[in-house]
Amino acid sequence: MSLLSVKSMSATIAGQLVVEDVSFEIPETGITALLGRNGVGKTSTLRGLIGLIDRKGEISFGGKDISGMPTNKIIQLGIGYVPEDREVFASLSVQENLKLAARKGLDSRWDFIEKLFPDIFGRLHQRAGTLSGGQQQMVSLARALVNENQLLLVDEPTKGLAPKIVQETAAALQLAAEKTPMLLVEQNLTVVKQLAEDAIVLEGGRVVFQGKAKELLSDEKLTAKYLGVGGGDE
Repeated sequence: MSLLSVKSMSATIAGQLVVEDVSFEIPETGITALLGRNGVGKTSTLRGLIGLIDRKGEISFGGKDISGMPTNKIIQLGIGYVPEDREVFASLSVQENLKLAARKGLDSRWDFIEKLFPDIFGRLHQRAGTLSGGQQQMVSLARALVNENQLLLVDEPTKGLAPKIVQETAAALQLAAEKTPMLLVEQNLTVVKQLAEDAIVLEGGRVVFQGKAKELLSDEKLTAKYLGVGGGDE
């Protein structure tokens, strides 16, 4: 049974069509990678799912139609969103960033977050804007994980990070996915191979592949056709 079902979703920004006709299913467990070349609509798809941009089509979450819901109502149903480029509140402390995101206070998930991101727990009173890029990414992920969500939408979590931090981020995502299924936009194919069970590929605003990630990434012809690279490290 799918947790999220999307049928014929299109989305626009300032009247321009950015997602043309997207249909896919997200299972109730594991990590599904949303892949494709730059500019094909991956970020716009995530933003459309939660109503951050205008969209049309059928979107069902946990059997409930969320197609016409505003973003705040969708988030309250249990969808966490980690945006591209982190978007932390730079002038607020790490702890204040987490408190703002928590729907029911921090207590219930505090130990779990500390286990995933011990580094930022030594910096709870430090302003988020003074953290390194990797530390800011940890704060961004932690904000989504302070709540007991049923689904996480995670956009480019390793973008611009040093290799060591990429591996730390991937390990945190793997642990998080043991509790919460995830739709992950990620360009680093090594990370995708490590984490994803399933994959969806967009091209020209449409889905051109949906299946097992291993099937896609082990086929050099498919990866060259859809992603512009050979299988393996990117």
